[in-house]
Amino acid sequence: MNEIDARTRIANWLKEALDATSITQDDLAREIKKRHINLDQSKISRIINKGRGMSAEELLATAEILKVPLPTIGTSKPLLLASDAVGDEPTGFHPELSELALEITKDLEKNEHDGDLKDEDYIQASALIYNMLRSAGAWHPKLFQESKKLMAQVKRDRGLSNLPFTDYVKSVAIYYQTLARAEKSST
Repeated sequence: MNEIDARTRIANWLKEALDATSITQDDLAREIKKRHINLDQSKISRIINKGRGMSAEELLATAEILKVPLPTIGTSKPLLLASDAVGDEPTGFHPELSELALEITKDLEKNEHDGDLKDEDYIQASALIYNMLRSAGAWHPKLFQESKKLMAQVKRDRGLSNLPFTDYVKSVAIYYQTLARAEKSST
């Protein structure tokens, strides 16, 4: 992907997020300034008009303020974790799932990776968790804990102590989706 494609995706993501949340560019700039990030209204306008990209710090702050999932920049298609053929996947954007995905990612970063995560990995992990929640259609904390236990067992059995964080998150998400589907079909 080239820089122009990335800027287009970021511009579209930001415009759609602002439209969906009814937050103005000025409001967003004020909130970002409170986080000591230099992203004023004119820079936000330039981003939307594809004249400027966003740093990882700006992306993360914007997603958290607007309570939207991070854009999928590295792939031409959003990642689906368990299957590309999920027929009953919820459609549309779910702000509450985005906020929950960020909380889960923060918790995993702290407890599973000692809080030492690169911005790119954090963004990808957040997107994976958001897609996991959307695909499963609900949040089941007990199932997520069980998914982490299953992955811990696999890591031990297979000697995967150096498994990259995003691969770990993807694996936990796949277990979660599988358990959530099993739970759904048993009711």
